[in-house]
Amino acid sequence: MLSILPSYSTRSVAEHTIGLMLTMSRRIHLGNDHAREMVPAGASLRGFELDGKTLGIIGCGRIGGTVATLAQAFGMRVIAHDIEPKPVAGVEYVSRATLLERSDIVTLHCPMTYGAPPPIGSPELTRMRPGVVLINSSRAALVDVGAVVHAIRVGHLRGYAVDDIVLAGSANGADLLREGRIVQTGHSAWWSDEVLQRGGRMWADHIAALVAGAPLDVVADPGAVARDTSVEQCEA
Repeated sequence: MLSILPSYSTRSVAEHTIGLMLTMSRRIHLGNDHAREMVPAGASLRGFELDGKTLGIIGCGRIGGTVATLAQAFGMRVIAHDIEPKPVAGVEYVSRATLLERSDIVTLHCPMTYGAPPPIGSPELTRMRPGVVLINSSRAALVDVGAVVHAIRVGHLRGYAVDDIVLAGSANGADLLREGRIVQTGHSAWWSDEVLQRGGRMWADHIAALVAGAPLDVVADPGAVARDTSVEQCEA
């Protein structure tokens, strides 16, 4: 029997996603580096506003749905694709192809099936409109990093923000880190005071429920979770 904590970090991951969007749109990371005289020559601090932009959410479950609500507060139009769409206020569900073609920012909140190719690779990046920003606060395996590096270099992709570490200091594309066109936050989206407090309470409640013979949030197929490389499988 496997009992999960389905929503202990939903809000923190969603807020981190918005933070990554603001970082990429307003060049906040480069502004900080500029003040510390660390910005490469020629790096621009000019950004763009979220208001009026179209956000495409792939995987509109707990986290994706929360991101949709937060994004609308910034004046964004929100479209989404999900294999099991659930009603979310202000969200229009579209096909995956339509989402890629219409979005100014694409954010990923979907599971990754073990052994499957990245759902975002060269064909998907090519289908996106020029100048799009890609956000990934789920798992690095969802995206073909080599394809992203190429898309940024040729000017098709404006930038990529990922809550993981996909490039080392000497790797191909490390210059894009220095230029701020790739941002990686090392799997810190869930790490907050509230998550630790909430998770502790939920863990204790689940143990007590298990002892009482009334387990909470039981997964019907534990093997499916084990085969999935995304922690957000339990939240998406």
